[in-house]
Amino acid sequence: MENVLAQFYIINMWNLSGIALRSLASPVGVLIQQPTEERRKGRRPEEAPPARPAGSRFQERLKRETEK
Repeated sequence: MENVLAQFYIINMWNLSGIALRSLASPVGVLIQQPTEERRKGRRPEEAPPARPAGSRFQERLKRETEK
């Protein structure tokens, strides 16, 4: 009986330590990723062009196809 309780305790502590490490790692990962993401795009988010509405590319292509 004590063996089962000890195993349960160890597994529980292992899971809690994993959750704690993940919750610590996620903000650190976000801090590390942000500059590289901006560098990959080659511009800062405030310089980004305005976003197109959904389906606008399809509408433009449809216009071009019907004009031909």
